[in-house]
Amino acid sequence: MAVGMLCYDANLPFNVANSPYWQPMFNAINAEGSGYKAPSFHDLRGRILKKTLEDVNNYLREVKNSWKTSGCSIMADGWTDTKQRALINFLVYCPKGVVFPKSVNASSVVKNADALFAIFEVGPKNVVQFITDSEPSYKAPGKKLEIKYATFFWTPCAAHCLDLILEHFGKPDVFPLIGSTIDRARKITRFINNHTALLNLMRQKFTGGRDLCRPLWTRFATNFISIQSLVLHRKALQQMFVSDEYAASRYICRHPIVTDPLAHVFE
Repeated sequence: MAVGMLCYDANLPFNVANSPYWQPMFNAINAEGSGYKAPSFHDLRGRILKKTLEDVNNYLREVKNSWKTSGCSIMADGWTDTKQRALINFLVYCPKGVVFPKSVNASSVVKNADALFAIFEVGPKNVVQFITDSEPSYKAPGKKLEIKYATFFWTPCAAHCLDLILEHFGKPDVFPLIGSTIDRARKITRFINNHTALLNLMRQKFTGGRDLCRPLWTRFATNFISIQSLVLHRKALQQMFVSDEYAASRYICRHPIVTDPLAHVFE
């Protein structure tokens, strides 16, 4: 109860209990025995923070020293934040772990290969490969670096390549059946998600509290995972659309859906 009251009072998220440092904290307190005095506000912001910083720097030094023997991979991960800024995170991977050296705002040069080449400029020492998205604006400077140093390879990001494959699969002019299936699946999920009462009915009585859409890191993967979710809950959704609750609702009047509203998705 004391631990719970701390979490509630400090507004700590419940997943704090999933932290790898959660149980070790209590083990350390238990090892001290009765009378242990918890650290104060000044301890947390002073000596403990300073000691933690030293530990992190020692870990980073150990990781960087391992590059001499194992080599490392530099990863440039581009993304857009809520302010629509094009940011590039640089990460360095090796068997010892991943280091995040810096992030760069590339909004003004994101489509300029020569300018990106200057940002991506890395020394050849200990580098095995340089990984970026496979977009032309990233591929060009990556290839330039490979040619300039001739000691490491430029490699396209596997996750980005898979996302492009899924995007290609979903194009109606390339795979009409897949494209039309995605479009029909969207109509069903939008119809349900746009009506709060219907969404609540589905969660409470038919899908066990689960939603149909499962957002992932990439929107094209989300399309296929959502279709998989529709297949998984097909029988439950069929039951919902022929249930008394749905028949009595106003949605069946506004949207005259066929007896099996999912039939066209699974043709």
